[in-house]
Amino acid sequence: MMILDIPEATPSLNRVFQGHWSRRHALRNKWAWLVRAARLEAKLFPTQPLQKAKLTIERWGPKRLDHDNYVAGCKGMIDSLRVEGFIVDDSPGHIEARYIQHIGKRRTRVCIEPFT
Repeated sequence: MMILDIPEATPSLNRVFQGHWSRRHALRNKWAWLVRAARLEAKLFPTQPLQKAKLTIERWGPKRLDHDNYVAGCKGMIDSLRVEGFIVDDSPGHIEARYIQHIGKRRTRVCIEPFT
């Protein structure tokens, strides 16, 4: 199992889609860097992406989001897992995701494990 600790809560869908396209692009880039930094801090260097992975995404924030708002806000982070070589694709045939929310100091923890 691989674990990434990210010192920021995943954004809500509302935050992702508000404003100008350049703000959405900046948010996507921010999450790409957050995932890369967490990978380096955890000293994880995947040699080959997992064909099938089980993701457990835990989000801590000041309040709980609606489930669909939370799941959609994780898209940029999951795309970054693909770019960083953890997963081969983010389609339903390649990942199974579980989403958990907690109230607390903002952060995100992602557990990645292979499954068949």
